[in-house]
Amino acid sequence: IEATTSGDAKIDEMRQMMKSLLATRLQEKAHTIARGAQGAALTLGKTGLKVKEVELPANDTTYVVGTGPEPGIIAVTSHHATMEELAQRLAIFLHQPVWNRTGVTGNYDYTLRYAKDDDPAVNAPSLENALRETLGIDLLKKQTGPVDFLVVDSIEIDPGEN
Repeated sequence: IEATTSGDAKIDEMRQMMKSLLATRLQEKAHTIARGAQGAALTLGKTGLKVKEVELPANDTTYVVGTGPEPGIIAVTSHHATMEELAQRLAIFLHQPVWNRTGVTGNYDYTLRYAKDDDPAVNAPSLENALRETLGIDLLKKQTGPVDFLVVDSIEIDPGEN
Protein backbone atom coordinates (compact mmCIF):
# COMPACT_ATOMS: atom_id res chain seq x y z
CA ILE A 1 0.00 0.00 0.00
CA GLU A 2 1.34 3.43 -0.91
CA ALA A 3 0.00 6.53 0.82
CA THR A 4 1.02 10.16 1.12
CA THR A 5 -0.13 13.09 3.20
CA SER A 6 0.63 16.76 3.53
CA GLY A 7 3.78 17.53 5.48
CA ASP A 8 1.94 19.34 8.26
CA ALA A 9 -0.11 16.41 9.62
CA LYS A 10 0.43 15.83 13.35
CA ILE A 11 1.37 12.45 14.84
CA ASP A 12 -2.14 11.78 16.16
CA GLU A 13 -3.63 12.71 12.77
CA MET A 14 -1.18 10.37 11.01
CA ARG A 15 -2.13 7.52 13.34
CA GLN A 16 -5.83 8.09 12.65
CA MET A 17 -5.22 8.20 8.87
CA MET A 18 -3.24 4.94 9.05
CA LYS A 19 -5.97 3.30 11.10
CA SER A 20 -8.58 4.37 8.56
CA LEU A 21 -6.41 3.18 5.64
CA LEU A 22 -5.89 -0.25 7.20
CA ALA A 23 -9.59 -0.62 8.00
CA THR A 24 -10.57 0.35 4.45
CA ARG A 25 -7.92 -1.49 2.41
CA LEU A 26 -7.27 -4.59 4.52
CA GLN A 27 -10.61 -4.87 6.32
CA GLU A 28 -8.51 -4.76 9.47
CA LYS A 29 -10.43 -5.13 12.71
CA ALA A 30 -8.59 -4.06 15.84
CA HIS A 31 -8.97 -2.62 19.29
CA THR A 32 -6.65 -1.00 21.82
CA ILE A 33 -5.91 -2.03 25.36
CA ALA A 34 -4.13 0.01 28.02
CA ARG A 35 -1.39 -1.63 30.04
CA GLY A 36 1.21 -0.40 32.48
CA ALA A 37 4.72 -0.10 31.07
CA GLN A 38 8.16 1.10 32.10
CA GLY A 39 9.36 4.44 30.74
CA ALA A 40 10.37 7.94 31.78
CA ALA A 41 8.50 11.06 32.83
CA LEU A 42 8.97 14.80 32.43
CA THR A 43 8.30 16.75 35.63
CA LEU A 44 8.63 20.42 36.52
CA GLY A 45 12.02 21.05 38.13
CA LYS A 46 12.62 22.75 41.48
CA THR A 47 13.66 26.00 39.75
CA GLY A 48 10.42 26.18 37.74
CA LEU A 49 9.97 26.57 34.02
CA LYS A 50 12.79 28.52 32.35
CA VAL A 51 11.17 29.25 28.98
CA LYS A 52 8.44 31.76 28.20
CA GLU A 53 5.14 30.73 26.72
CA VAL A 54 4.53 31.91 23.16
CA GLU A 55 1.25 32.64 21.42
CA LEU A 56 0.17 30.08 18.84
CA PRO A 57 -0.79 32.05 15.72
CA ALA A 58 -3.86 30.88 13.78
CA ASN A 59 -3.09 28.22 11.16
CA ASP A 60 0.49 27.81 12.43
CA THR A 61 2.16 24.41 12.68
CA THR A 62 3.78 23.19 15.88
CA TYR A 63 6.71 20.82 15.89
CA VAL A 64 9.58 19.35 17.85
CA VAL A 65 12.41 18.09 15.65
CA GLY A 66 15.74 16.50 16.48
CA THR A 67 18.89 16.86 14.41
CA GLY A 68 22.54 15.87 14.69
CA PRO A 69 24.37 19.13 13.90
CA GLU A 70 27.74 17.77 15.05
CA PRO A 71 29.07 14.26 15.73
CA GLY A 72 27.81 13.05 19.10
CA ILE A 73 25.37 15.94 19.62
CA ILE A 74 21.59 16.00 19.34
CA ALA A 75 19.77 19.32 18.94
CA VAL A 76 16.05 19.40 19.70
CA THR A 77 14.24 22.44 18.33
CA SER A 78 10.69 23.39 19.22
CA HIS A 79 8.39 25.72 17.32
CA HIS A 80 5.28 26.62 19.30
CA ALA A 81 5.22 23.08 20.73
CA THR A 82 3.64 21.77 23.92
CA MET A 83 5.35 19.73 26.62
CA GLU A 84 3.25 16.79 25.43
CA GLU A 85 4.87 17.09 21.99
CA LEU A 86 8.31 17.18 23.65
CA ALA A 87 7.46 13.99 25.58
CA GLN A 88 6.36 12.29 22.34
CA ARG A 89 9.60 13.25 20.55
CA LEU A 90 11.77 12.15 23.49
CA ALA A 91 9.94 8.80 23.49
CA ILE A 92 11.21 8.29 19.94
CA PHE A 93 14.78 9.26 20.86
CA LEU A 94 14.83 7.15 24.03
CA HIS A 95 12.99 4.14 22.54
CA GLN A 96 10.58 4.04 25.46
CA PRO A 97 7.40 5.78 26.62
CA VAL A 98 7.84 9.28 28.06
CA TRP A 99 4.93 10.80 29.96
CA ASN A 100 4.37 14.53 30.40
CA ARG A 101 3.82 15.02 34.12
CA THR A 102 4.90 18.67 34.20
CA GLY A 103 1.42 20.14 34.56
CA VAL A 104 2.66 22.80 32.11
CA THR A 105 0.24 23.95 29.41
CA GLY A 106 0.86 26.31 26.53
CA ASN A 107 3.24 26.50 23.60
CA TYR A 108 7.00 27.10 23.68
CA ASP A 109 9.99 27.80 21.41
CA TYR A 110 13.40 26.47 22.46
CA THR A 111 16.53 24.68 21.32
CA LEU A 112 18.00 21.95 23.48
CA ARG A 113 21.48 20.54 22.81
CA TYR A 114 22.77 17.42 24.51
CA ALA A 115 25.39 14.69 24.15
CA LYS A 116 24.12 11.60 22.38
CA ASP A 117 24.61 8.54 24.61
CA ASP A 118 25.95 10.83 27.38
CA ASP A 119 29.41 10.75 25.75
CA PRO A 120 31.84 12.57 28.11
CA ALA A 121 34.17 13.32 25.18
CA VAL A 122 31.49 15.55 23.62
CA ASN A 123 31.26 19.18 24.74
CA ALA A 124 27.55 19.09 25.61
CA PRO A 125 25.50 18.21 28.71
CA SER A 126 23.58 14.98 29.18
CA LEU A 127 19.91 14.98 28.15
CA GLU A 128 18.85 15.23 31.80
CA ASN A 129 21.11 18.23 32.45
CA ALA A 130 20.13 19.95 29.18
CA LEU A 131 16.42 19.63 30.05
CA ARG A 132 17.03 20.99 33.54
CA GLU A 133 19.36 23.85 32.48
CA THR A 134 17.45 24.96 29.38
CA LEU A 135 13.81 24.30 30.25
CA GLY A 136 13.64 23.75 34.01
CA ILE A 137 12.27 20.23 33.38
CA ASP A 138 13.45 17.02 35.06
CA LEU A 139 13.56 13.65 33.28
CA LEU A 140 12.73 10.88 35.71
CA LYS A 141 13.71 7.41 34.55
CA LYS A 142 12.26 4.08 35.74
CA GLN A 143 8.69 5.33 35.82
CA THR A 144 5.54 3.34 35.20
CA GLY A 145 2.57 4.60 33.22
CA PRO A 146 -0.19 3.64 30.81
CA VAL A 147 0.55 2.66 27.22
CA ASP A 148 -2.07 1.86 24.58
CA PHE A 149 -1.37 -1.33 22.64
CA LEU A 150 -3.05 -2.13 19.33
CA VAL A 151 -4.49 -5.64 19.17
CA VAL A 152 -5.28 -6.83 15.64
CA ASP A 153 -8.34 -9.09 15.68
CA SER A 154 -8.47 -9.88 11.96
CA ILE A 155 -7.05 -8.75 8.63
CA GLU A 156 -7.63 -9.64 4.98
CA ILE A 157 -4.34 -10.84 3.44
CA ASP A 158 -4.93 -9.69 -0.16
CA PRO A 159 -5.32 -5.88 -0.20
CA GLY A 160 -5.96 -5.82 -3.97
CA GLU A 161 -4.69 -3.06 -6.27
CA ASN A 162 -3.06 0.03 -4.81
